[in-house]
Amino acid sequence: NGSASFGAMPGFGAEEEASAQHGGVVTADGATQELVGEDGAVWHGVDAEKARAKFAHYDTDNSGTLDSGEVVKLSVDLFQAFHPGKELTPEQIQDVHDKLLTRLDEREGDHDGTISFEEFLPWYTQSAEKHWKMLHGVLHPSQMEGGDSEVS
Repeated sequence: NGSASFGAMPGFGAEEEASAQHGGVVTADGATQELVGEDGAVWHGVDAEKARAKFAHYDTDNSGTLDSGEVVKLSVDLFQAFHPGKELTPEQIQDVHDKLLTRLDEREGDHDGTISFEEFLPWYTQSAEKHWKMLHGVLHPSQMEGGDSEVS
């Protein structure tokens, strides 16, 4: 079926699989066409309310932004979703964290050292679509740009 899922990781859970919606859906490139996986699943995009719930899952202090520690948890879950069964060293965790924070806050955000929902949503939408494509045979992991393209 066809909405965002990053596997069964907390925060990137499969509960979105059951919530594909046409109303309130955001697509990575703004297109309205549907993607169909090799298994017949249809991508409908990311429901903005589900994305807000994902953001809130990581915003453990309810500050409205993800601080450095919260981004670490997001980074680990994200990496494991794209690289199932692969464990990260502390150095790799820091590297994924730094790439994610750089992309979301420094390149596309307000440079305050935290990630707001407005900074999170476009990235999350793009990452969810990439993950869906990988899960449903539209995109092979080797086709992902730069190895860790989910954060680059």
